[in-house]
Amino acid sequence: RRFTRFPMVSMSIVKRIKEKHHCSVNDVLMAVLVGALRRYGAEVRGDMQLKAGGGRLEFKSIVMIGLPRPIDESNLAGGLTNKMLFVSCPLPIDEPTPLGRLERTIAAFNNLKSPSYIAGMAGLTSFVNSVAPTSVLRKTASEVFSKHSVLVTNVPSFSVPVKIPEEQGSEMREMHMVFPNIIPQVSMITYNGHVCCNIVADPGLYPQPEALSQIFVEEFDVLENA
Repeated sequence: RRFTRFPMVSMSIVKRIKEKHHCSVNDVLMAVLVGALRRYGAEVRGDMQLKAGGGRLEFKSIVMIGLPRPIDESNLAGGLTNKMLFVSCPLPIDEPTPLGRLERTIAAFNNLKSPSYIAGMAGLTSFVNSVAPTSVLRKTASEVFSKHSVLVTNVPSFSVPVKIPEEQGSEMREMHMVFPNIIPQVSMITYNGHVCCNIVADPGLYPQPEALSQIFVEEFDVLENA
């Protein structure tokens, strides 16, 4: 697997797009990402299905959802952690227009926000993890990963600069989660007014990841001006 850092993007342009289209930060980031992946496939890899007139395509991502834990007065630190739920989300890589991709991305993530859906997925995940033998869990995980093209995490972090250690420490300029997964993994963290993004992927699938990183940055301007 190869790690590729994307140039940082100011949250100011993310917020302008968010306010213009009345959507969430996550909606903007995911629409930009899928636009970048579409252009990378068409322009860099020469995939005819991703060029204009390529027709309908199925492109699914595994996304991470954080479920807050209830506050326990005897374990306050535990209440600050999240229970992670991984769910499947279709992404509109076949949509040729930036606004069309944003609209379909918003709709896809709105579907994931249904309380009944979240409760059902959380309950099913907990049940399977508690009763299924390891062999079944491994087979299930293998099949889930094989049916998805990418795993994406998008996590908000500190909104101000952080020093480590606090006294006489160095200020962190950016923050990344680097995870070598079975399928390509895109990790986004918002930190100190910027989006920090990277991809960890098989070089055989993403032979020119630096091109993808530049396209990712360009797609913010494309979406803002659409």
